[in-house]
Amino acid sequence: MINTENKKFVVVTLDIHCAWLGQPPEYRLYVNGELFSDRTFRWGKDKYLQEIIDLHAPAGLYTISIEYDEKHVIDFNATNLQISRGSARKISNREFEIR
Repeated sequence: MINTENKKFVVVTLDIHCAWLGQPPEYRLYVNGELFSDRTFRWGKDKYLQEIIDLHAPAGLYTISIEYDEKHVIDFNATNLQISRGSARKISNREFEIR
C-alpha cells in the first residue's frame, strides 16, 4: 500500500513562449529532475503555450527546469507561474513551495 498521507495535490501553470529559426524546437520540462513534459513547440511564433503541471507530492521546495535545443531558438521564456489549485506558494517563475 502506498502512503499518500503526507502528499498534497497541487496544480501549477506556466506560460511557455518560443521564437525560433528553421524547424520548431523541442523542449523538456522537469520538476526537481523528474520529466513532466516533452514537446515540440509547433505553435505560432506570436503564441504561447500554458503548461499545466499536476503534482501529488510531499511538502517542500520544487524547481522547474527546462532544456531545449539552443541552436535554432532565438528567444525562450517561461513566465507567469501560478498555483491554480492546492496549498502552495510561488517563489519565482521557476520555483514554488508545497505547504
